[in-house]
Amino acid sequence: MKRRNLVRNQESFGAFRRMLLTLCFFFVCGAAFGFAFCGIAGENDALLLREYIMQYAAACAQREDVAASVVSVLGVYMRYPAAVFCFGLTTAGVLLVPLAILLQGFGVAFSLACFVMALGRGGLLLALIAFGLRAMLVLPVTLLLSMDSLQSSLRMLQNGKKTSGTKHRPDNRCYVRLLLCLLLLLIGSAAELLILPGLLKLALAGL
Repeated sequence: MKRRNLVRNQESFGAFRRMLLTLCFFFVCGAAFGFAFCGIAGENDALLLREYIMQYAAACAQREDVAASVVSVLGVYMRYPAAVFCFGLTTAGVLLVPLAILLQGFGVAFSLACFVMALGRGGLLLALIAFGLRAMLVLPVTLLLSMDSLQSSLRMLQNGKKTSGTKHRPDNRCYVRLLLCLLLLLIGSAAELLILPGLLKLALAGL
């Protein structure tokens, strides 16, 4: 019995690792596209890009409209996790979840490359301040939820032929992880609203 459980655990870990590596592969591909696209699109517009980034950073540092800032930050933190969770409720999630991860990688890399291209080393520091906390929270949360969603979509796809007409719902553990991720994202959003403006002002003063 113990031997059988050990084999099952090894198989589950192997499936988990393959799925995680697959999602990471899509993220890396998206990041590569993001860097390449920034090099093509921003090559002749470095000055315009610098002006836009400075205005963006200054607006984030001020955050005079508190309500709009809260909505904006929550939207940025929640959009990818919410999207991949919803994708997991349908069989289309088999395609949409990897696509969302690819787009997320593209967005992160493109933003970072634009900051560095426009502002040099100072742009890297400014980008880390602007996106660092967000990336450290949103990326792992999105990957975790993507694993659940992809597994859910695959199960529905595999069982669809046998149980056509029935709907699949995520188990309770999926909802528990979702609530924990939601709490983590809310904490990160609050921290960004409280801390980020001051850090951006210091970084802009250094530039």
